[in-house]
Amino acid sequence: METIPNRGARVATISREDMEDLYRVRILLETSAIRESAPLTEEEIAEITVMLDELKEAAMAGDHDRALALHRQYHFRLYGRTESRWLLTLIDLLWKHTERYQRLSLPFRHDAADDEHRTVMDHLAAGDPDGAAEALRNHLETTARLVADAYPPEGD
Repeated sequence: METIPNRGARVATISREDMEDLYRVRILLETSAIRESAPLTEEEIAEITVMLDELKEAAMAGDHDRALALHRQYHFRLYGRTESRWLLTLIDLLWKHTERYQRLSLPFRHDAADDEHRTVMDHLAAGDPDGAAEALRNHLETTARLVADAYPPEGD
């Protein structure tokens, strides 16, 4: 959604350049938040594992709305340990602008995304925030690359 001063709002067009910029900033903020999330407790690991199982089930069943909701819950559950209210606010804002790109990536992401999510969680469980941040970077870059490959740059 784009807000145009004195004219209202409209649905923003799909833009590869916009998506790449959004993901670049998401990577900066979300890898910072994930570093502040390690280590996970055994209770958190169990809770997130159930969430990931439900996410995979929804994705495999083609329930995209549920899969996207669980995907968001997973990420924000991990970021929720940061003490920065502003970091979470900015991440939330960027997520709202990338939801359409996430939806576009769904046909490409089932098993690979599940593996990537579990790798992030494994690093956090092991108390390895840098490994978790690198795994998260890989996850976000992969999603952006898959969507970019499906939508050539404007003017092509």
